[in-house]
Amino acid sequence: MVCQELAIKRGLSEGPCVPYHKHEQQSELENSNYSLYSDRPMTTARTIHCSRPIIVILDKAIKEAFLIDTAIPNSHNIHSTITEKLQKYTGVKEDYIKR
Repeated sequence: MVCQELAIKRGLSEGPCVPYHKHEQQSELENSNYSLYSDRPMTTARTIHCSRPIIVILDKAIKEAFLIDTAIPNSHNIHSTITEKLQKYTGVKEDYIKR
């Protein structure tokens, strides 16, 4: 549902949202302003083990990439889950900053 909403808001897909059990997500959507990738590995200059975030949005106008990886932890695991996600994608972030 998150990916579907992001695609509609950025003009990559036509609305309205369909129920999650009827929606068929494409792994790549693109227009002149944005690219949206879902559940596919990112290409990096060096080998990075965690290079498959759930959603990647590339904003071509401002040349930024947004990595979205979701989690549904119990309330007592929230801080450790946030730390884990930040550490998991540090290599991807550093690789893209160098470009």
